Amino acid sequence: MKLKVKKISKNAQIPTKHKKNDAAFDLYAIDDLNLHVGSTAIVHTGICLEIESGFFAKIESRSSLARKGIFCTAGVIDSGYRGEVMIVMNNKGLEDYLIHSGHRVAQLVIHRVEEVEISEIDWLDEKLDRGGGFGSSGE
Repeated sequence: MKLKVKKISKNAQIPTKHKKNDAAFDLYAIDDLNLHVGSTAIVHTGICLEIESGFFAKIESRSSLARKGIFCTAGVIDSGYRGEVMIVMNNKGLEDYLIHSGHRVAQLVIHRVEEVEISEIDWLDEKLDRGGGFGSSGE
């Protein structure tokens, strides 16, 4: 699979991997931003992607930022999307977090799309029933 990347900002950086066998590419911010405690902000990357048909990308949090309470949310990029890659970031930490242009702020993981056929049914196989929702398999 070949991922094509277009820079749309002079500050943009092409996604990179720290090591060849890493699962994810690092994504970089192009602007400075103070992410206040309890806030959500859009972080611009200044890049657009051309993802091959049959694949999609998922934006994930970096573990080093998650440790500080900084998380990414809402991050599926379909193969047909050609707009700027933007990252929704939340600060659930205890202090403001300053993002600088050029900082690695998220990870991009490429996934294969599975063909799924949906069929409506009137019952579910009860042999595997684990109803009850959150914590249904125990704490």
